[in-house]
Amino acid sequence: MNARTAVLALIVTVLHASPTSAQQPFFGETVEVRVTSVEAIVTDANGKPVPGLTKEDFEIFENGARQPITHFAEVRETGPAGTLTAGAQEAAADAPAELRQRVITVFVDNSTLEMGTRNNVLPQLRQFLNDNVRPGDAVAMYVWGNGLSAHLPLTDRKDAIEQAVGTLDNVVARGGPGWRQDFEREIEDLISTYSPELPRMVQAMTIASAHALRRTSETRQKAEALKSVISSLRGVEGRKVLVFLTQELSTNPAEETFYFLESMSDKFLEPDALRPSSEARHYVLQDLAKNIAATANTAGVTLYPINASGLSTDSTMRDASQSAFLTSRNAAHTNTSTQTLHAIAEDTGGKATAGSGNWKLAFDTIANDLGVYYSLGYRTSGERQDRVKKVEVRLREKGYTVRARKSIVEQTAATEMTEAVTSHLFHSRVNNDLGIQTRLGNATASGNSRVHPLTIAIPTRTLTLIPDGSDMVGSFSVFTAFLRSDGEVSRVGKQTQQVRFPAASLVNRKAVYVKIDVTADSAVNAISLGVLDEASRATGFAIVKLPTGSAGL
Repeated sequence: MNARTAVLALIVTVLHASPTSAQQPFFGETVEVRVTSVEAIVTDANGKPVPGLTKEDFEIFENGARQPITHFAEVRETGPAGTLTAGAQEAAADAPAELRQRVITVFVDNSTLEMGTRNNVLPQLRQFLNDNVRPGDAVAMYVWGNGLSAHLPLTDRKDAIEQAVGTLDNVVARGGPGWRQDFEREIEDLISTYSPELPRMVQAMTIASAHALRRTSETRQKAEALKSVISSLRGVEGRKVLVFLTQELSTNPAEETFYFLESMSDKFLEPDALRPSSEARHYVLQDLAKNIAATANTAGVTLYPINASGLSTDSTMRDASQSAFLTSRNAAHTNTSTQTLHAIAEDTGGKATAGSGNWKLAFDTIANDLGVYYSLGYRTSGERQDRVKKVEVRLREKGYTVRARKSIVEQTAATEMTEAVTSHLFHSRVNNDLGIQTRLGNATASGNSRVHPLTIAIPTRTLTLIPDGSDMVGSFSVFTAFLRSDGEVSRVGKQTQQVRFPAASLVNRKAVYVKIDVTADSAVNAISLGVLDEASRATGFAIVKLPTGSAGL
């Protein structure tokens, strides 16, 4: 974000307005008691969902300590789409509203997917979305190739979803054997250059290292893009799942390169001076799976990786003498990728599909997980600390399998606001409990930037105002983030403001007005705003679109 793009001034004024019938706020000591919720999927020996369990069938542990289950609901499709029933322990209570919403994000990894194998999966993806997206749900699609592109913004419009899946057929996929062929050709060129002599192994290792660095960098970039998409869902309410279509995500993307070189050691001088297979360890992305899973668990997203290569194996080897060795090494590399996909699924409570071409089964598993699951909650208190907590859900002697995320992060209110404000730039599905409203004034030029006067109205009836002598006082924080036309997001800014006015005037005060002058360059096209009541922890959000070009000047 350009350093010039910043909030220059925050001026708070409390203006008189017509009398309002707002209720007087209740004043007293507030103790924050929070409920940590974990979703659990229970399946039988055939992988089918198991409905009808009760709170007594479950145990939940945080950092190894058993926690009393204080909130329990079974979410089950028992009739038309969207019909939910509460579990036996709370039969009279409705399942929480947020459990009714499903947010399905699709991440298509065109950097490894071959177009043919990818397009074999798309019909089942289309059918899955058509059968499972209901009013109130939402779908988003992202494509990773030369960069990350938002193929479909979050929407519940079935026509837009159908069109987005249909146009995925035409998006160029960069995956396939191309990089292997390029590497093999370079090695063969090196050998032919020295023929009838032999080149040194160290020369071949230089070529291999360059390819290894590139593949490792590409994998790291892809992982960061995936984490970015996951992070954008923080603050979005609902049952959040991410379908990850890929053909490879390995913690050691370089090993295949070095094992190929080792299989040709007789073609080089001094082959024992450098053992290629031992060099692969220097390119291991040790925390790749852990970091992706941690991001998902923090955002409350369940991952469902699908290896779209199915049962196919690599057939690009140049001659039969290499084929037997490389097929086994490629199998080992594929196994590393499979282990990575299973790890991120298991840690987030999802399920990976790899080594199978049964795409219907893969999507049926996701549909079953969305259709029948259990929401378990336990109370926590004390100060939030942005700390990772291990979570384990167990069943009492039922003989079933239970899946749930393995960690959570109980975030501070400030961290939650920071993430929600950023998420709001992409997904306008966060609540506005404070009922804030915004008004954008006419912009004025300031050098190469523009100054946008912005007013935020916070209704006094929603603020927690506390008596202090003959006055009423309150405190709130304003959070801001900016989105540029190139997709770059600024850091989230925060400013805290106290407000004070005579208590006798409360009945005539409709709102607190926050006036902000926003200085932004022409590339900034949206501002996300969040307001946090520091006393009640109530929040409000708004998105402001800035005029482009010379508009507003």
